[in-house]
Amino acid sequence: MDSTEAGGVGVDGKDDESTGNSSKKRKGTVEETSGDKNNDDKLDNQLQNQLKQHKKQNEYLVKRRSNVFKSMVALLELYETGLDAIARMNDLSFVPDNVMPDKIPDS
Repeated sequence: MDSTEAGGVGVDGKDDESTGNSSKKRKGTVEETSGDKNNDDKLDNQLQNQLKQHKKQNEYLVKRRSNVFKSMVALLELYETGLDAIARMNDLSFVPDNVMPDKIPDS
């Protein structure tokens, strides 16, 4: 048998609701419940507002991430195009043979 079954008083010295010895606690509960409902409503509204703010922030971050990704793709394409252009500038395979210095006639 534990202390709550013996006298209706828990380990911390408070009445235990399960034994029926908490009449004082139950009377105060009606008044506290209406105040708790107001507090719960305020807390609920506050949490709903925070949830809306976090959803907006999340949506903003998703859009920003998408824009950064698109910008990075565009930058990579531009970089690769520039590298291709630079690589082709030093490539003489497309130059006609008659323009090459060793193919110019001596006359």
